[in-house]
Amino acid sequence: MASIVAADRNITVKNACPYTVWPAIYTSLGAQPSQPNGWVAPANTSVTFTVPDLWVSIHWPVLYQTEAKLNRTVAFGDAATVISLSTLGQTRALLADAPEASCARALFIFNSASPQDYYDISLIVGYNVPMRIDNHAACGNPSCPVNLNPSCPTAQKGPFDPTTGAALGCTSACELDKAHGLGANSTNCCTGMYNTPSTCPSSNVTNYNYYKSNCVNTYAYPFDESSGTASWTCSTLQKAAYTITFCPSS
Repeated sequence: MASIVAADRNITVKNACPYTVWPAIYTSLGAQPSQPNGWVAPANTSVTFTVPDLWVSIHWPVLYQTEAKLNRTVAFGDAATVISLSTLGQTRALLADAPEASCARALFIFNSASPQDYYDISLIVGYNVPMRIDNHAACGNPSCPVNLNPSCPTAQKGPFDPTTGAALGCTSACELDKAHGLGANSTNCCTGMYNTPSTCPSSNVTNYNYYKSNCVNTYAYPFDESSGTASWTCSTLQKAAYTITFCPSS
């Protein structure tokens, strides 16, 4: 008797922004998807690709600016994915070096042996582009549709567009702590002596309310499960197809 193979899933990544975004994927478990780890997504375009039904992955949008250092290799955030700009065919360099490499991220956990898919949008390392996750199975749709950059608290605002001066990111207090060598024992990162929900309440996280009040259905800090609006699930039996939209209309 032939073995039963779990069906692949469809993931669509849609750039509804009026500017180009460079989406990136980091797969930590399961086979690589049918899409490259990084690609150019011009404004108002989308791609759909398949992923295996045993897959743990992070997606995030990246912004670049033209720079004299061409074709350099760039590491994105703390996911340890490295994408060569020459592979992307772009003579561009990362607009946001750490800690401003922080950006909104979408996490997916698929496992055909589990009763649930798990997915969320995380602002734990920061924010750069509005985003939303939809699905065809009538499960929840986490989103951060608000542009947090213009009103971002001053200490966390940046990087900035070199031409217009507009803020293009809003990094997290945790990433700032890391940049100043304070990340190992931090109330903002929930590390060291603050590594439990009881020792790291959201009230002790700098500017937590700015992120959470504007983007309710996201992870705004590492122990945000207690908010009831951070982590999202969908029955594995539904074999949901998911869409990640950058700059959703609502």
